[in-house]
Amino acid sequence: MFPVVDANSVVSESNGRLSHLMWDYRWLKKGDAKDSPRLGKLSVSSSTSGKIRVVGTDAKNSLVVEDISASSGERQTKNDFWQVFSIELLSGKPIDLVVKSQNGRTVERIRGRVGFSIASGSDEPEQNDWMPVGIANGTVYICGFGTDQLLRLKGRNYPRFSKDVLQYSDTLIDNWGVAVQHLKPFQDLGSI
Repeated sequence: MFPVVDANSVVSESNGRLSHLMWDYRWLKKGDAKDSPRLGKLSVSSSTSGKIRVVGTDAKNSLVVEDISASSGERQTKNDFWQVFSIELLSGKPIDLVVKSQNGRTVERIRGRVGFSIASGSDEPEQNDWMPVGIANGTVYICGFGTDQLLRLKGRNYPRFSKDVLQYSDTLIDNWGVAVQHLKPFQDLGSI
């Protein structure tokens, strides 16, 4: 199914769980960094305490989720990460956090505040800290369905910062999609 969500994000600490989404392609193994070395065991340091969840993979398409109690000083993950997608704050207020790859070449600094912004005309965020997972005033449009084969045959890549999606001035992540005109109506769902 291909749902489309039209909503506003409410930037508030009281809006439920907070997450930090990795932006740098070295964490995601995308673009020029797709062949970069594995991240390894991560070093996590904070000046205050809080419980976090690191979400990533230990090999291509092999999900790894690890919960860590961040406290004063430095902790190391038990898992050896290939890529990292996000860090969720499971308890407490937003905390300052520094996450480093095993070789120390890939570093993410998260400030203890809520916010994300990209300066006009830039490819990099000027602020990428904690963001709420929830949305407010959301409307979900379910536009139809398609098979994996349809997505492979008719789908196309919408890279980060693409201007080809009418609903958005640009896309903030890489996407794979198919035009609504190629989707099948729901009354045909029983035929698959």
